Amino acid sequence: MSVVWKRLSDTGKNWRHVYKNLASFQYIDSTGRDQGSNVRKKSQSLVALVNDKEKIQEAREKAAASRDK
Repeated sequence: MSVVWKRLSDTGKNWRHVYKNLASFQYIDSTGRDQGSNVRKKSQSLVALVNDKEKIQEAREKAAASRDK
């Protein structure tokens, strides 16, 4: 936590430190749980799926099998 407070007090050319700290706090609730982590994980898996044609085909086959049950 001391690093966070140090970064928040930066000025001048280190304005990005303040910005990044505020952006990270946007996703943390009062109990300290990161609310955006699930969204980031899901988006990473979707990007990996979109970039891999074999995974897309496997996902389509799995969805078709689930639909036919």
